[in-house]
Formats: sequence, structure tokens, C-alpha cells
Amino acid sequence: MDDKKPLSLINMESVSDAILEMVAKYPDFPFIASKDTILWQSIQLAIESIGIFTAPGACYLKKYITGSFIALLPIQLIYKCNPSSNSERMTSQQVLENLAIWLEKSTATFTNPQLSLTSIERTSPVFKRAAEQNGFWEYTCTLNIKYSVEKRRF
Repeated sequence: MDDKKPLSLINMESVSDAILEMVAKYPDFPFIASKDTILWQSIQLAIESIGIFTAPGACYLKKYITGSFIALLPIQLIYKCNPSSNSERMTSQQVLENLAIWLEKSTATFTNPQLSLTSIERTSPVFKRAAEQNGFWEYTCTLNIKYSVEKRRF
């Protein structure tokens, strides 16, 4: 029986800016990373971009009496691109694969000193999610973000 308590919305939102910031720091995007191309809970309609979406299953792994906690936040990355050949489709799929591998190896320093990244782990391979009539394709993969928040008592 799984007795993990669902993560509250406020504690889920506390990490969203940090994840968005991490993804935006990836150095090898084939497009210019900006607030218009790296998006939280959204994806651009007709330009190359990355969308970061929360997935079901966010939960507390451990809660402490001080208010500190360790949490798990599943996310889905979606890469929207416009490949025109089989070779470009394979390269596009590899872009998302490389980003996921980079995130797994990343360490992060967040602006919120209470927040620290414990681990990032891929939970699915990269696969095609959709192909649209306008030529855009979407590739996706899922990751688990494990993080902690330490509430200091003064």
C-alpha cells in the first residue's frame, strides 16, 4: 500500500521556477533559449520550443515536524520542432534525449536558499508524441525531480 501524501500545490509551485531556470541553462539547444521558447505548462504553436509540464504523482517522500520535506515531482518535457527529413527527425529526438541526460547529471543552485535538488531521473525514453499537419513534431519524455525544502527555525 502506498501511503505517500500528495504534494500540496504551493509546495509544487515552489520548485517550478527552479526547474524552468535549469532547463533554460542547457547549452546545446538548436534554437535560442528564451522566455518565448522555454515554457512552463505550455508549448509554442508554430516555433521550435520546449514545454515543461507537471505530471500526475507529485508527492511528499518525507515530511518533518519543522515543516521541511523531501518531495517528488514528475515532469514531462515536450520538444516541438520542424524536421523535414528522416535524418532531421532522428536528430530532433536526440536533442531531447541529450537534454534529459544533461538534466540527470546537473546540479543546481537555486535563488531560494531553502530549496535543494536531490536528483533528476528519466522515467521514460524519448518518443514521438504528435505530428501536426503544419510539419511540426513533438517529442516527449518524463522525468522525476526529487528535491528538498529545509525550513529553518530561528
